Order: sequence, then structure tokens, then C-alpha cells
Amino acid sequence: MAASTCPASRDEIDELVDLAHREPRQARSILARHPDLSLEPSRWGETCVQAASHLGHTALLLEMLAWDVRLDLFAECALGMHEKAVAALCSSRVEPEGVHGLPILHFGVVSRKVQTVKALLAAGAALNPRACSLPPLHTAIACREIDVVCALLEAGADPAAVDVFGDTALDWAIDLDGERSPLVAVLSAPR
Repeated sequence: MAASTCPASRDEIDELVDLAHREPRQARSILARHPDLSLEPSRWGETCVQAASHLGHTALLLEMLAWDVRLDLFAECALGMHEKAVAALCSSRVEPEGVHGLPILHFGVVSRKVQTVKALLAAGAALNPRACSLPPLHTAIACREIDVVCALLEAGADPAAVDVFGDTALDWAIDLDGERSPLVAVLSAPR
């Protein structure tokens, strides 16, 4: 990885990590010139790699990979490269958690790849993690991935589980796409 030609201030790192959340294209243009900043932590401890991975900004993650930035297993999982995450699940009694305490399955869901979600579940990823601020089913709703939502429901995801604010996945689906959306229909179907 190339060394940065201009050291960034703490404020600039914070702004860059914020951009990686909100405006991944803008973050990508800066990181293209200074890829080593991808792993610099913000004041709150989050890096651009972590921001991109938990939000599923795959284009930004793929660019980082091309720049030889070392991605962690959560970022790889968000890209659908789930082998390290599966190995971690199989070799430990404690499920790995990513940035913001998000469960490993969250990162599989943001990959938007059913095979990644199924591989993580087969390896023992928690389908309905306790004390989780954002259950994986909510993440699938936010991604608007019906196939992933169906895979989670078939595996036993709890549609009544709530996020940190007390909202169910159905609440999210209605808020995102209205009461007549396909996501609402899938969540409302009898099981």
C-alpha cells in the first residue's frame, strides 16, 4: 500500500470516515490518492473500511481491495467473500462482531448474496442475535433483498424482533416502500 503523501489531520480523517458512510463516491476519490487512510480510525474508532462494510458500499470496498488495502473478515463478508467468516464461526464459541457491535450475519446480508447468508447460517451465525441493535432481518429489509429476506425467514428469523428503537422488520418495510410493497407481503405471509 502506498504511503500517504500528505498526512491527514484528525478532523480530516473524521470527515473521510463520514464520507465513507454518506458519500462513498467522494470518499473513493480521496482514498484513490491516499489508500492508506482507509484504515485510519476516526475519533469514534471507525475506519473507512468499517464504514463501507457495515453499509454494504461494495464499490468502495472493491476499490480498496484493488489498492491492496487489507480488508478484515467483515469487509470481505460484505463483498460475499465469506470463507474467513465461516472459518471464524466454526473455530470459536464466540461469534465475531463487527463495528458497532453488528453481528457477522449483518455483513453477509449487506453482500446481498443468498449463498453468503446461507453459508454463515450453516456455520452457526446467530439468526436472531440477542441484544442486537439491528437484527439481520431488518438489514435485509433495508437492502430491499427479497431473496435474502426469504432465506432468513425460512431459516427461522423472528419477524417480531425489534431494533434498538422498538421497530420490527415489517415497520421498516412499510416505512421504506409502503403497505403494498413486496417486502410487506413476504413478511406478512403466514408461516
